[in-house]
Amino acid sequence: MTRLRLAVVSDLHIGRARSWDLCPYFSDECRARGSGFKCKIPFETETPRCQDEKYVDAFRDFVRDQELTADYLIVLGDLTHRGQPDEFQYATEVLQDIRAALAVAKSDVILVPGNHDVDWQVSALPDKTGVRFEQRFFPLAHKKWSLAKLMKRGAPKGWSCFGAPYFSLWSDEELLVVIYNSSWDDRKEKKVHHGHIDAVHLGELRAWLRRSAAPAKTKILAVHHHPVQYPNPFRDKEDFSEMDGATPQLLELMHENRFDLILHGHKHRPYFLPINSHAGQQIPILCAGSFSAIPDDRILFDAPNVFHIIELDEKAIPTDVAHPVLERGRVLTWAFDPARGWVRMHATEGIGGTEPFGTYVARDVLFGEIRAWVETELANTGRARSTELFQARPHLGYVERRVMSHVLDELKEAASLELSIPDDDPTGFVLTRRV
Repeated sequence: MTRLRLAVVSDLHIGRARSWDLCPYFSDECRARGSGFKCKIPFETETPRCQDEKYVDAFRDFVRDQELTADYLIVLGDLTHRGQPDEFQYATEVLQDIRAALAVAKSDVILVPGNHDVDWQVSALPDKTGVRFEQRFFPLAHKKWSLAKLMKRGAPKGWSCFGAPYFSLWSDEELLVVIYNSSWDDRKEKKVHHGHIDAVHLGELRAWLRRSAAPAKTKILAVHHHPVQYPNPFRDKEDFSEMDGATPQLLELMHENRFDLILHGHKHRPYFLPINSHAGQQIPILCAGSFSAIPDDRILFDAPNVFHIIELDEKAIPTDVAHPVLERGRVLTWAFDPARGWVRMHATEGIGGTEPFGTYVARDVLFGEIRAWVETELANTGRARSTELFQARPHLGYVERRVMSHVLDELKEAASLELSIPDDDPTGFVLTRRV
């Protein structure tokens, strides 16, 4: 039974997004020139090309028609494109539209700063005192749109995303989200905007975690930049997406304190995968892609605009007390198709429409368990279906999609079986004897 639903969006890039209704600079002149024109945007050296007119309306209509709701909305950075006041003011309205469409309470929206939320124009001004650099988050933090409140609930005194240690906490009865502003050292003059995790900042988080034995909440690390590196689809362009600095220590700290999920944005190509520590503990990590940035035609199949809903079911209670209680659930992903609108995400190298998580066992053990059950089902009914398997052994419904796929392929060859996918359940399967 699903107990929590977390809606996740990232990289909206308000001010240089794919649609007119995501741009505070839209004007009657823009409308007169029609869809697909190139427009001028403040501080831009290149001009984007709008592709849609009512993108937010399409999202709202889809969510309503599908009756999708969430308990929380988590926004993983790059809410704006240039960190300008006009963009933040407009982005606040867009966030309200997304939140209301998903029936999320105003108090349950969580925001992470991204490198495009830094006011690079201010930090680029000549200044030997360092004051200008300190003003780089002023538009984001301004009380006029109250976005800073979305980054802090129950944080220790002195903690802020806008000053050292650049950690903050968002906490309620069910959820603990640790937010880190990995863009704290970002500057316009930097050629690489990969983010940075400082060991001193991490030390303060470690000390707080030691002092504060977190109750049985779902624990999430939310950050904009990548704590792991992903495959680079462009051979002619080096990829600097991963955070530098104390990233390995950050991941180890998450394992030590049994965090349940790591969520991040920045890369517009969505990925979902578990990472493991030296102790073998798994933490699922979601690279959320982009909700509304102008997509790159070169990798459009792998990197369409997306949004996610993470469904968290009841936690797994281990029989071995040496292993932690694990979050179990699935990541549901929808992609925007210009011809069809919002549809369930097709399976790519990085992510599929449904990504289960929460059961982590060795493949040979998994193979043996599934094979024994399949042989019994084939003997009794002549076929073995995933629906019956997950009813008989619920924990197998939380095996990672790629692992299950590999095991089924091995089983198909080892036992001479036919494997088919039901039309009404792209995540399910049916096994029968090969004729």
